[in-house]
Amino acid sequence: MSMRLRVGVDAGLEYKVARLHPDAMRHLGLEAGSAVVLDYGGRRSSLLAWTSEPGSERDRVWVDQHTARLLGVRDGDEVVVSKAYPVEAVRVTLAPITQRPLPPSAESMSRLLAGKPLMLGEVVGSPRVPRARLQVVSVEPFSSVVTVGGGTRVEVSRFPVAKRVIATRYPPVWSLACRGEELGSSLVLGVEPGPCAWVTPSTSVTVLDRGGLLRLLAKSGLVEEVVRSVESGGELGLHHLIGLLLLAWLLGEEGS
Repeated sequence: MSMRLRVGVDAGLEYKVARLHPDAMRHLGLEAGSAVVLDYGGRRSSLLAWTSEPGSERDRVWVDQHTARLLGVRDGDEVVVSKAYPVEAVRVTLAPITQRPLPPSAESMSRLLAGKPLMLGEVVGSPRVPRARLQVVSVEPFSSVVTVGGGTRVEVSRFPVAKRVIATRYPPVWSLACRGEELGSSLVLGVEPGPCAWVTPSTSVTVLDRGGLLRLLAKSGLVEEVVRSVESGGELGLHHLIGLLLLAWLLGEEGS
């Protein structure tokens, strides 16, 4: 069950806490401390729901400033609010969206998120470092919404969210792509930023099939250059070896 409510931004609220009118709480089947999901045009945040102050507007959901900033909403914007059914997570992995400023530590994020709901793909961050944003890239066990409990291990990955991945096939979403390594049935040819980054739904993926790669190798003249170097007794550079490995992999895949 869900309902549309207007956002109210309350600077005094705790991070990841939402306050709703008692009528809205009853309509959504919520009790104090239940988990809710706010959806704003596909951007979603999970929060703890509490009853709003007496006299508050019926059609409002009140959130803290940092949540509003991460969700991209302003006072008066309309969001869809729905009840969530979280399970306690064993492990949660967060990946920085940007490399500067440095993200908060796993210990500080664990303290900040203790007792709070999280969902895969949600953007989170510490109000103390407002420009540092992290995305939830993995939850165990897999569930749409989880809770950070006393036994939950919160990790902050040293690898960021990928802006772009170049591969021979589409890599699995929510996987860690590393340049030059196989990922499922795909060979990762490039990662930005590299050398490894997390693939999310917003990652731009360029697929180069085997035929296209062979054509690129042919146009580059790298194979001819390697043959001439070998015939003349010259030394092969690193780019030659990488080209040969890629060619061997392509030809091996074509023959399999």
